[in-house]
Amino acid sequence: MDFPVTLAIAAPSRAEFLELREDILQAYPQVREIYFWPLLSHEEGYYPGTWSDTNGVRRVATDAGNLPVLWDLELPLGQVDLSFQDWWHNRTFLNHWLRQCTEPVHIWRSHTSMGLDPLFLRLVAMHFDPLEYPAVSLHLNLYTTGSGLPSDQMARVLRCGVERYDERFIPALGVLNDGEGPEHIFVPPETLRRDLQLARQAGVTEVWLFGVNGLNDDYLSALWETLPLESLPNEE
Repeated sequence: MDFPVTLAIAAPSRAEFLELREDILQAYPQVREIYFWPLLSHEEGYYPGTWSDTNGVRRVATDAGNLPVLWDLELPLGQVDLSFQDWWHNRTFLNHWLRQCTEPVHIWRSHTSMGLDPLFLRLVAMHFDPLEYPAVSLHLNLYTTGSGLPSDQMARVLRCGVERYDERFIPALGVLNDGEGPEHIFVPPETLRRDLQLARQAGVTEVWLFGVNGLNDDYLSALWETLPLESLPNEE
């Protein structure tokens, strides 16, 4: 990459994240900021959402401390038994924790078809609205494959996101083709190019891509053609 970026790095603990962050910042001058992306063990539910193990959620929230965070607010992965006791404790805890956060928290949320502030997701504590939490941004999962969402639908989601949350609305686009699976599970470069153009037209100030290991020449061309990317300073 020949432009500045922010990364989110998955890690099970603060200590492991800080070690990874130091190595990355030393090796890649284009990386300006790194977010802690805490993940639980599979036995705890993997994602630190409200239905995962309470002790695991509290542990990684404590680890997050004064770090910028990407928080994966998803249902547990795998065969984890859903517990209403865990849900109740996590719902109360995350509400309090998010209100106390001073560093940015990007809450990763799926279920785009439900809207930006869906009552159902609020009730089950799978959505915490940025308008109520000063440090929170909505990191909305807008992954597409093939030709993607219809242009008018994608444009409407992007426009409404900006109108409601301004710069704290962050569409997540991807997944980029890293060569490790069939092409149909990834976003084609031409679809990504269109979605990036729609994001600019809607006034989106920040987009995130998953994952950086798939950022090949075709995707890089789409980025340079559609976004006002900042060039790295000439070291000479």
